[in-house]
Amino acid sequence: MLYIMMKFNTSLSYIFFLSFVMFTCNTKAQTEEQTTYNTSVGGTFTTGEGYDASDDLKDVGIVIVDRSTEPVDTLYKAVTNENGSFEGRATFSRNGEYPILVTKGSERLGDFTLVLAQGDDVHIEAALPNLSETITIHSIENEALRTYRRLDNQFYRIINLINAGAVEEAEIPVQINTWVDLFWSVRTDYPNTVAADRAANKALETLEGWDDQKTLDLLNSDPDDENLREAAIYYGTIAKLNLDGLDSSINYLDELDEKTSDEANRRLIAMNKIELLYDSLRVEQARQVFNENESMFEDNMDSSWAASMGYELNYLAPGMPVPDFELETNDQGTISNTSLRGNQYLLEIVELANRQYQNYHPAVSELVESYSDSGLRLITVPLEHSAITINAFYDERPKPWAVAISRAYEESELIEKFNINQLPSRILIDADGNIVKKYIGNNLQDLEADIETSIK
Repeated sequence: MLYIMMKFNTSLSYIFFLSFVMFTCNTKAQTEEQTTYNTSVGGTFTTGEGYDASDDLKDVGIVIVDRSTEPVDTLYKAVTNENGSFEGRATFSRNGEYPILVTKGSERLGDFTLVLAQGDDVHIEAALPNLSETITIHSIENEALRTYRRLDNQFYRIINLINAGAVEEAEIPVQINTWVDLFWSVRTDYPNTVAADRAANKALETLEGWDDQKTLDLLNSDPDDENLREAAIYYGTIAKLNLDGLDSSINYLDELDEKTSDEANRRLIAMNKIELLYDSLRVEQARQVFNENESMFEDNMDSSWAASMGYELNYLAPGMPVPDFELETNDQGTISNTSLRGNQYLLEIVELANRQYQNYHPAVSELVESYSDSGLRLITVPLEHSAITINAFYDERPKPWAVAISRAYEESELIEKFNINQLPSRILIDADGNIVKKYIGNNLQDLEADIETSIK
């Protein structure tokens, strides 16, 4: 959804965190206290064209697994009788989509996915050996998922037309709203299904950056829906931020916190508040919220986020002295935080082989060149181990700044000191050796604005 994503202009560091939040939302049921569900799974296989008559339909194996666990958990196992029929009960910890494998002896006949949900009996029919072409899954949940997927496939065709310029600009918002309503109709037509939750999230995702008030209206349409409350942590916060600013979005998160007793959601709300405040340079407030909620992150799936965020707040926040470093460069000798004092500079940690970095490289060059008379310097630290690879990159491009030698980042412990977990990462440092801001991704507009402000 290139066009839609371009429409929404929040900073990339914030987008990265919120993507992480949504991943956490979608997987929290696997890591929090487990609930046991079960449902009936049965079906019948028949013989189709290409199936050897000497092969009967008995002892065809059907296995359903959960690959999100370590080790992989077997949720269901059955074999067919002489008529090709099978039946049993699947036991699982979350309603969701799971892979199913069909075998005969050592031969793999095929695999596909199906939805398992509490109380939603599943009946499978297929003709062997052409399982993938003849499979039919009967259940409300799986019918809902088929409906959602058909819509999703059609939607991507429309998006491709938009990106190709085949849709008039005035028609784009109309199309967006039409598809939002279509996705939301799945939630209405198939309530309380896995597909309903996916479709609701797809509607909100599609609407993001186009109509913030409609986003809030959809989120408020069913106050008792826990999944909508969970989605509101992400989409509602963004909508409030766009409509009314930071304070309004923080208040919105506080209201959500009061309405939920789910510990995972409460952690997500706290994480969102901290990130919002930190990204808006309200560092002291971010520290305060972090300290108030630090115990909440112990011994759970969000503890690694807390460790990373705590380091950012205590060592890499705007205004703090840059950590000590020393780098050997290809053609400018050894440079360090000490030798660079008196100059504003940008330290970037990158993968030169990354296609997106290569695409943005000319813009970075132009940006640095435009401020070179003001004393701005750039130090690039490639993560490539090969000196040949680094040299080959700059054989085809100008290099008007310092480039660290291969493995220099290891010797200077740069990854640890600057808490690098996304590439490219850039840190702007002022002439006094203090951090202006850390940037993740290629949002050069924010970077340029901060360079301008810092120089002034």
